[in-house]
Amino acid sequence: CSPLIEGAAILPDGEDPVLLRPYWLWHPLSRESMLRSLARRIIFTRIPETVNVQKHFFGAFSGSPGGERSKCDAMTSSIKFYLQNVQAYENMLEEERTKYERGRKYLARMMGQDPATFDQSHIDEAVRYFFPSALGSMRARPKLKPPEEIYPQKKKIQFDKTGRPFHDLYYTGKPAFYELMHVCHTFSA
Repeated sequence: CSPLIEGAAILPDGEDPVLLRPYWLWHPLSRESMLRSLARRIIFTRIPETVNVQKHFFGAFSGSPGGERSKCDAMTSSIKFYLQNVQAYENMLEEERTKYERGRKYLARMMGQDPATFDQSHIDEAVRYFFPSALGSMRARPKLKPPEEIYPQKKKIQFDKTGRPFHDLYYTGKPAFYELMHVCHTFSA
């Protein structure tokens, strides 16, 4: 019996230890046969009869054999999704706005000033007073700004109800850039 050293067996004639792991993990012919049998199982797996494969895979495309949804329905659902996202963004922005106003009024009272006349320059001065910072980067310093300046603006909807884009250069991928290039070309010519 050979002694075990941390998951390895030492061979009696002084050869390198062989790791104790299953034969199919390190033997190339076993690995290939295992992969072949796994591929056969995947290919020949029966799909339950309750699943309509055609509808499941092609149902979202109009004109496809199993598609019940039209392009207009798909666009309507995408517009609904966009409007839900915009509504969630507006709610979050409104919540952050109330937090900002509450913080602004509290900061004005701490500084002994009137909250109604406490503007952004006073806020910046108060933040510098209460939180002195020797950080070199302006982005790393503490700040209290309105949420409209902190959070990026949402892109406006770019399609009409039928799914057509408003911008004629939309399908270029960068419509603003190509419109600018077009304007530069027309003015230079």
